[in-house]
Amino acid sequence: MTKLVDDSLVTMTGMVTSVSRLKISALERAKTIERTEDGIKKREAAIRKGLGIDYSSVAGIGETSVTEAALAVAKLLLLYGIKPSEIKTFKVATETPTGTSENISVQVRKATNKILSTLTKNGINGLDEFKPVIKDHMQSACASAGSAIAGFAMNGLEGGKAIVVATDKAEYKFGSNADSTGGAGAVAYLFEKSTDKTKGVRYARIIGSADDDIPDFLKPIFDDIYKESGISRVTRHAIVFGDYSNGAYTDLRYLSLRNFSEKSGVNFDNLEITELVKILPHLPYPNMDAKELAYYTRHLARENEELRTQLMHEINNMPHPALGGYEDIGTALRFMTRMGALYYGIVGVPNEIKKRLEEAEGKSKNSELIEQKLNANKEYIIDGALEELQDIVKDLLPTRNLSDALVLVGENLVSLKNQSAALTLSSMEEAFKPLYDDTKGQDGNKLGVITRFEDDDKAYNSAIRNTTLYKTVLENLSTDTVIKLSKIFGNMYTASQGVGKEGFLVFSDNPEESFQADSFYGSGAESLTMLSQARNSEQLIQKMLFNVITEQDQQRETYAPEYTSIRQNKLLIRNDEAPLTHDTLFRQIKINEAQLMKHLAPYVQEYIKLKQHGIAEAEPIKAKSVSK
Repeated sequence: MTKLVDDSLVTMTGMVTSVSRLKISALERAKTIERTEDGIKKREAAIRKGLGIDYSSVAGIGETSVTEAALAVAKLLLLYGIKPSEIKTFKVATETPTGTSENISVQVRKATNKILSTLTKNGINGLDEFKPVIKDHMQSACASAGSAIAGFAMNGLEGGKAIVVATDKAEYKFGSNADSTGGAGAVAYLFEKSTDKTKGVRYARIIGSADDDIPDFLKPIFDDIYKESGISRVTRHAIVFGDYSNGAYTDLRYLSLRNFSEKSGVNFDNLEITELVKILPHLPYPNMDAKELAYYTRHLARENEELRTQLMHEINNMPHPALGGYEDIGTALRFMTRMGALYYGIVGVPNEIKKRLEEAEGKSKNSELIEQKLNANKEYIIDGALEELQDIVKDLLPTRNLSDALVLVGENLVSLKNQSAALTLSSMEEAFKPLYDDTKGQDGNKLGVITRFEDDDKAYNSAIRNTTLYKTVLENLSTDTVIKLSKIFGNMYTASQGVGKEGFLVFSDNPEESFQADSFYGSGAESLTMLSQARNSEQLIQKMLFNVITEQDQQRETYAPEYTSIRQNKLLIRNDEAPLTHDTLFRQIKINEAQLMKHLAPYVQEYIKLKQHGIAEAEPIKAKSVSK
């Protein structure tokens, strides 16, 4: 692995997390979802203990992915003393752009220059125009930041230095269960060409990758339902499918890790590797990592008889769940991902879109639109489903148990195709009952093969999480450091992997002793794995720690009534507390000069020290200063 990093073309020499100025606790978030005292108490526990979130950064009025990114870039330039004109390549990765065609990096460049002009006006010299030659908008959900970094890792820089900023205003429908995980902020990375003297985090050139076209979390553009009206709709809040989405995430991440292993020769099938390589994942919520690692623990035990014997003893020889006879959990997850792409694609997504149309514009106008389209294309849709079923059988060779269920699904679909009555989404859903029915049979067991397996698999993973091997994996991978910032800043979509990486670098006792396997995941779906290693990184990590503490200190806590008002206020643009505001309808970016100077004051002080002395004079800040 040392050889892999020695061949590095780029080094990350700077990193900044910039969070929104507001934060909300698990308790106050629970109050926006539940109304009864008992409901609030249970919801808080679900957020704090189940998801692992203590606080989340949330956007105030006028704060967008553009303002978050511009502030992150400005803080990066100030903290590391970078002249803006040194940056030749600029990539903005986001899940929440302002439109489907604009290059958001241009918007962020413009907003950044407004900030720099204000700093210059206030006597901060040396900040020339930020005008990178190459400006890219990367949008592949949360993998887009990984795609930007992977491009540099494989091919080097196109001259000068580069900045990648991952930014998001991450929101689900207000008051929904999913909204518990949303957050807002950005992570900015500075990259330079690797030399023997370059200090920072070096990236290897080999990249592991996996992808599939699946609806695990998506914001589709859909049209044709208004005939010739020309209206298309974009779903603002993501469509997500619970257990299916989590399983697909596990599947694709495993495939990209395996792909990296095959390309690099690094064997991840032994416990010792967890002491040498720390896996730093995309974190939809902090406890997602712990849940994922139950699968990795099972993988390690399958590869090692001694570990397997120990594990089985601790779980009292609990039967390993097997989906239709698949003994390999990797194959089972692959089947569920492929089958789920078919089921949720033609049942789940249209159902969700139908529901949202009804909520937005009234049942009388929209209740039949989706099903009219279904019937107009009945043969096309069902024939496509049958073809995909055949491909799944051919590729994954299901055993008899599973084959029987698949045959029934195929027969049901053929019957629907041949019937003269109009199709409904409900009847399509019924066709998949042999796989997904969650009703109870006479013996008390659930009937659906996949649904029953998911229940058994959850129970098995729960048992695994109490074993010595699992706890060793968590400790070896320094999981507590990876999720520490995510617990207090929340999920920032595209920026979430960067938050985990910064947490690991800042809070690990000696981050240079191990390699880092950066794992990016983008819904829809794409997963990337890349290897990096910190070298001579003391000053970099000190600056990161300064950044983390500064950001936390500057946040103001908001409570349920104010947060409700912010989310429901559709008219107000300007908020005098925000240093930078952005109205996406009227395309205005405004600076609140007094608030901006106050907000950036700690970074300006560090910038002045760098200009005066060439080094930061501040005493190293102790990690204990960061709240638990």
